[in-house]
Amino acid sequence: MLMDQKFEVIVVGSLVVDLPVWLERAPGPGETLIASKGGIFAGGKGFNQAAQVSRLGGHPLLIGTVGEDVLGQMMRDMARVEVGDDRGILTLKAASTSYAVPVISPDGQYILHVSGTNRLLEPDAVRSLAAHWGDARILMVQGEISPAATAAAMDEMLMRGGTVVLDPAPATDMTADILERATVLTPNRGEFAQIMGASLSEQVDLTRGARTLFARFPRLQWVVVTLGA
Repeated sequence: MLMDQKFEVIVVGSLVVDLPVWLERAPGPGETLIASKGGIFAGGKGFNQAAQVSRLGGHPLLIGTVGEDVLGQMMRDMARVEVGDDRGILTLKAASTSYAVPVISPDGQYILHVSGTNRLLEPDAVRSLAAHWGDARILMVQGEISPAATAAAMDEMLMRGGTVVLDPAPATDMTADILERATVLTPNRGEFAQIMGASLSEQVDLTRGARTLFARFPRLQWVVVTLGA
């Protein structure tokens, strides 16, 4: 029973099966090309966050959705291995499990993404599972599920007086309504620029930008900007 568990961190977010393909060159129109390498991995920002919490010795509850298909069963199996629990994962019949196909070639790379069930997580489902959060006081959310479900999770944690960690990716999903609920914001440099109203490639002064965010969103306590390499 979920009620018997003591969770330290709640993660509400996306579950995605990644199917990367490596090509020696880009294909021409209509061409069938044999890939030099491929793979299949469990991913999605929600799954990745929960797996990292588990690897750091924490006990997370991962809340998300999969389809009633073989990819959904794979995500459940991997959640039991990497996260320690799959009982916060809901199976939906309305769509397939989310998957992505990253295509990597010498000419560049791109990602084909099928959102599937990720966008179908309902706020009521999040509220229902909140009864099992117990004493957890940290919530981690991102932008790959519906904003309504994200907001519902944030509201539940704020009512408990907890900390809401928001990874604003993709930044295009980050409305002021979502940002004002965060206590910790963890964008990369490009996402930080977008939140500040600049383009993805613009260099935004981090200190000045953080001060602007603190003034705009009084609940915000930390802004942690990751800088890649």
